[in-house]
Amino acid sequence: MAQLHFLDEAPIQVGSVKVSPRAFMVALLEPQLQYGSKERDAVFIHIEVRGIKKGKGTHLIYELIDKRDLKTGLMAMQRTVGFAASIGAQMILRGDIHRKGLLSPLNDVPYEIFEKELRRRNIKITRWEKDV
Repeated sequence: MAQLHFLDEAPIQVGSVKVSPRAFMVALLEPQLQYGSKERDAVFIHIEVRGIKKGKGTHLIYELIDKRDLKTGLMAMQRTVGFAASIGAQMILRGDIHRKGLLSPLNDVPYEIFEKELRRRNIKITRWEKDV
């Protein structure tokens, strides 16, 4: 779209009127790209890990599936990103996360607390573990 100049702000002459390509594109597309009152977006995260645990081959699978909340109107992407950031901030304020600076979610964020907070917001992470 950018290379075709649809995002340009400078108005161009179209017949007897001047209009910016970007304003034209927004006016044309935005109404068509809105969700209807019963339509939902979805977030799907699937993680697989294989390794050795206690001397045995192990296969772990984690899945998170979330959809737009039709009651609040919050999109799945808003929920999964926004809630995760909010939970992280709350965990810092409560003292659940002790270290300062650039942290690793894997090493510095207590998973059980984080996952419990997600569940409180109706976001569930499913975990499977299999021997291989």
